[in-house]
Amino acid sequence: MTRLPRLPRLPRLCLMFAAAIAMAGGIARADSGAPVSLEAGVSSPHALVIKQQGWADRMSGAGVNWISSGAAADFAVIPAEEALARRTAGEPLKAVFVVSREAGAYRLLVVREDLLRGRGELVAQVVGLYEQARKWLVAHPQEAVALVAQAAGVGTAEARDLLVNRQFQVSRPGPALAQSLKSTASPSTSAHIDALLDDGPMRAAVRALESGPKALLLTQR
Repeated sequence: MTRLPRLPRLPRLCLMFAAAIAMAGGIARADSGAPVSLEAGVSSPHALVIKQQGWADRMSGAGVNWISSGAAADFAVIPAEEALARRTAGEPLKAVFVVSREAGAYRLLVVREDLLRGRGELVAQVVGLYEQARKWLVAHPQEAVALVAQAAGVGTAEARDLLVNRQFQVSRPGPALAQSLKSTASPSTSAHIDALLDDGPMRAAVRALESGPKALLLTQR
């Protein structure tokens, strides 16, 4: 019987090492959980900035899919009043980031409570991307107008109108937001405000950003 030639020791070790890497990659993918989706339409300039800067690529390995505005998403940007109404009605939403404030009305990044509870680190990473995008929007207003104009297929003047009334100075879902909601909410609805707001992911994201090469400070108002 003809015997197969014995593989040299070095190639066999390389094959074993490659197999170990493949197994580790499979385990990492299995542990990462099901993919989640994040709204990335024109109505969310933060998401446009995240995609334009290439920051979204860092989240693709964690299973974050970017979808168009209007589609169902695990993360969504909605008015604060809508978020509170849905929470009051029993939908387990958590508001984890203040996207903008327009004429006193807030728009919030919300996420399902079970996702926050089960994958808090992932939620904090997404919030960190939004905080970076907020800083970019404040520092680059003209570039932001051009970005929105290109994404929406509109002129510069119209894109500027879309952004001119939006304020990006406050990102923490904290006391300012709570007070604004309580000033117009009914007594029965007010009881759900504290359950809706969660600044834990914001604090975790800022700690991670501050420990990185480019520290970003959280607006505490």
